[in-house]
Amino acid sequence: MALALRFHSPYLSAYSQDPLPLVLQSIGYAKQSVDLCLHHLSLEPLVAQAAAIRDLGIKVRWIIDLTASSGQVEKETEALFARYRFEKGRDWRSFRGGTTVMHQKYVVVDNRRVFAGTMSFTPEGFYLQDNVDLFVDSPKVAAAFT
Repeated sequence: MALALRFHSPYLSAYSQDPLPLVLQSIGYAKQSVDLCLHHLSLEPLVAQAAAIRDLGIKVRWIIDLTASSGQVEKETEALFARYRFEKGRDWRSFRGGTTVMHQKYVVVDNRRVFAGTMSFTPEGFYLQDNVDLFVDSPKVAAAFT
């Protein structure tokens, strides 16, 4: 099992790496499937990369928690998926949990590689907030997420 833990912060940019290339690269290497479970999504490069691998025949599934989101955020999420031809109900699902928020943020690639952490998949989450991310290469760990 391979494991990597990263901390990134806009305040310590000299010591932090941009996490987006790593996430996009992980998704780009998918051979079979990518499962994404996100609390909030507005990061277009992620959706574009997922669409590119989907168009190559890779299975892509999304779950989006909109519990704490406004109606405007929901419309923006739907429009982002529509731009890349992800169909609601078939390719992605959303839910509102009432008073509870799932707040999970993870990506599982090929039922083996897991990216999980505190980072929201938004420009703010990637570039303006302090976050901790975990990368694990383990089918057993991936099975717990999917």
